[in-house]
Amino acid sequence: YQSNPSETACVACQPGRNASYDTQCVDCTTGLYQAAEAAATCDICGPGKYSSMRAETCTDCPSGKSQKKPSSADCADCSPGTYQMLTGQTQCIACMEGKANPLPRQTSNESCSNCAPGQYQDRQGADQCTGCVQGTASSAEGLTVPCPKCQPGRYQSKQGFTDCRDCARGTDVAEHGVMKASACTLCTPEEACEGGGECARGYTSVIDDGAAFCSFCERGYFKMRYKCHKCPAASGWISVLAACIFIGFAFL
Repeated sequence: YQSNPSETACVACQPGRNASYDTQCVDCTTGLYQAAEAAATCDICGPGKYSSMRAETCTDCPSGKSQKKPSSADCADCSPGTYQMLTGQTQCIACMEGKANPLPRQTSNESCSNCAPGQYQDRQGADQCTGCVQGTASSAEGLTVPCPKCQPGRYQSKQGFTDCRDCARGTDVAEHGVMKASACTLCTPEEACEGGGECARGYTSVIDDGAAFCSFCERGYFKMRYKCHKCPAASGWISVLAACIFIGFAFL
């Protein structure tokens, strides 16, 4: 450039500036740079880099940050649920399923912590884990799918728990994922159900869809007035079978 009309020689613009006007040098704006002297224009900083005013070079985004756009004046913090351990990157890395990270600007995958028992996370890039909903529970750490439903004979009325609760002795429930203790209904007879889906000795549940709770007799037992009784001792399996059949028909 040359600001003095009487001068015949031009003056070279310094690095970080450009001669976009004939009479003066202009500083490179943010997101641009110029390393050479006597440049007519400034160059663009690429993705993963940034620059301040009058920059001679671009600067890599530090770890914990990224920048996907060119001509940037700064880099963006990695958001919660992500991290970046390298410099000069265009994007941050998402925490995997089963993990979460509540803080921004993290620089290591160790910032992604496993979900605690009673929680899960089935998506990537999460800033927090999700508590097991009612009717479910899990004692596993780092669970990547929704918590499993409570088994028949059990329930869970609260969120974020590691285990389901047993139905009380004398009651049972057939469905999976039960959320209330009141869903556990009385067995007939009550003594047939030990609670938690377990049958007392001599009783069994042949129908597994909940049509009856522990309402059948185990092998070697017979039913009399809704209750299962052990077949009397006899010599030989034929005598035992005959006794059970006789007693069973007698009290039908």
